[in-house]
Amino acid sequence: MIPWNWAPNGYQLCQGQTINIQQYEALYSLMGTVFGGNGSTNFMLPNLQGRAPVGTGRAPSGTTYTLAAFGGAELTTLSVNNMPVHNHAASFTPVLGQQIVTIPGTTGNLGVTASLPVGTGNAGSASPSAGNNYLNGVSGNVSINATTSRTVAFTGPFTSTEPAAGASLPATTSVTGTPSTPASTVTINAVTNGSVAVGQNGASSPFSTMQPFLAMSFIIAMNGLYPDRP
Repeated sequence: MIPWNWAPNGYQLCQGQTINIQQYEALYSLMGTVFGGNGSTNFMLPNLQGRAPVGTGRAPSGTTYTLAAFGGAELTTLSVNNMPVHNHAASFTPVLGQQIVTIPGTTGNLGVTASLPVGTGNAGSASPSAGNNYLNGVSGNVSINATTSRTVAFTGPFTSTEPAAGASLPATTSVTGTPSTPASTVTINAVTNGSVAVGQNGASSPFSTMQPFLAMSFIIAMNGLYPDRP
């Protein structure tokens, strides 16, 4: 690494150049084509332009970095999966209109009970109770023996006079159950459509993921002593 932008004699800048194997057989024997090249006539130098070198091996985080592996990006944009859980303001604008609604019919089960106050006694009575003589009547004077006449008791379902037209009996009635109802249709004002507007946040602008850096020139020795392998 040098603080200028040119390589001294016997060195080259690490900028991904294609190198002839015949000219630099010793360096090729060390590097091979791990950084590129066809392996028959040429190989390539590492390219460190705009890149930070990282040590090979297994990182404390568990990630393994092999020789010549590269990755990362100067800029990135968050996707939905990267965003924290959040809320957006939303509003609903309804569209109102007339809607025909059908109300189904029902089957009822009405029951009607009527009660009439009638005389219940079987034997004759000269003065039946006032509340139970609506259907009782007299049959007139009938000779009981040769010397005496008596009024016959109130015993039958008859009145002493013919009921007037439109007359009614004071019957007590009670209705139980529910009535039947026919099917019907009505028109109402209801929400028939609408639109939902969700407020937007953010501008989807990419942001830098670069660590603080200082640009320097990386160089590689093209000639020199061949390193001894331990």
